[in-house]
Amino acid sequence: MSAALKPYPEYRDSGVDWLGQVPSHWIVDRAKAQFREVDERSKAGHEELLSVSHKTGVTPRRFKTITMFQAESYAGYKLARSGDLVVNTMWAWMAALGVSQHDGIVSNAYGVYRPREGAEMDGRYYDRLLRTEMYRAEYVRRSTGITTSRLRLYPPKLLAMPLIQPPPEEQRRIADFLDAYTAQVHRLIAAKRRTIAALIERKQAIIEGLLGAGVGQASQSVFHPVVGQMPGHWRVARLKDWCHVNVRTLPESTPKDYAFDYFDISVVGTGVLTGEPQSLTFDAAPSRARRRLTPNDILISTVRTYLKAIYFFRGWPREAIASTGFAVLSPKAEVLPELMAYALMAPRFIDVVISRSVGVAYPAIAETRLSALHLALPTDGAEQQLILDTIKTDTQLVDEAITKERSQIDLILEYRDSLIAAVVTGQLDVRDAAIPVVESDDFADNMATDDEDMEDALDAVD
Repeated sequence: MSAALKPYPEYRDSGVDWLGQVPSHWIVDRAKAQFREVDERSKAGHEELLSVSHKTGVTPRRFKTITMFQAESYAGYKLARSGDLVVNTMWAWMAALGVSQHDGIVSNAYGVYRPREGAEMDGRYYDRLLRTEMYRAEYVRRSTGITTSRLRLYPPKLLAMPLIQPPPEEQRRIADFLDAYTAQVHRLIAAKRRTIAALIERKQAIIEGLLGAGVGQASQSVFHPVVGQMPGHWRVARLKDWCHVNVRTLPESTPKDYAFDYFDISVVGTGVLTGEPQSLTFDAAPSRARRRLTPNDILISTVRTYLKAIYFFRGWPREAIASTGFAVLSPKAEVLPELMAYALMAPRFIDVVISRSVGVAYPAIAETRLSALHLALPTDGAEQQLILDTIKTDTQLVDEAITKERSQIDLILEYRDSLIAAVVTGQLDVRDAAIPVVESDDFADNMATDDEDMEDALDAVD
């Protein structure tokens, strides 16, 4: 779809170093020429509640199925109309903003900016432009605060920012093109995620089969009422009997310049890291950064447990701290840590964790309840090693396939972001590009919202 795109025939200097050149017929002016700040409040609070994210812009809160933090009343919340630019003042440095396509209400901590009367604007175009990396970097430069996590972007700074303004018809053309393009990308990524889900399910089935039947000369299999089918000579014990739970915590007295890499639920999947931990200092860290990690620890999510975020921590170059949204398990000497990690990733144990969690839309499990869950494992070291070796051998090809699919998704998203940036800043001309009709796909349409499940889970423990 984008292979034939070419630059515009003529460019001019935008007059702004970080914007560079723009098509010669485009305008660059301060944002206040297009937007004005508004502060209208809801009387009853019955309007649609909207949420703002750096991943999906402005979306109805109901799409995220979050119920834990509903206020008793939303009376007095700010009103936002379709076409308004809504900015999360505290998270603007992450580009947590967007142009709303919905009428509704937002938190009073957000800024609402309305197009000036007579301004011809396509909100879809500006929604994408204002969430590009070049604009995000400018928000950081214009924000006020001591550390990154405490930066605030206030209205005068935002409204003084230079804003690219293509002709209105061209804005619509760009928006139509990118709507079709991103729909194609979502369908492709959704297909790859279905493949990954199937591969993970296959891997878990292999692990559960080996941990249920044992390997080698195991004694006769028996059925245990709590853990199910297991070799008769294996030990059944509570999780806290197999490991220590949350024994190392970062104290409040930690020096402010203490540096570490922070693991939260957004970078941990089932058995793998899905992203890089965030490098922080204690002064800039969120309050949930508390669990200290050492090699051979196991992280298991205790919030939104259906996400199945479980990770075997082999070690990390820097000091590593995990969110309090995890329980950190430190296996005792009588069990191989990695084997225990595999046992926790088995579907039967995950299903028990989910079934014992409290909450419908936002299930969570308390440390005490998690610690009391039962786990069956062999006590003989040689048998443990044999099972571990067999699991690794039998799942190697599946792991390689999962890694390949995840890498392809990363590349697709990287290319998507670069293409969007090139189109909305006028580096590529889509005026004559063909725009295909893309059929709706419920799985693909929900993909962006699913991306935020991890992000939303963090709010439960901050």
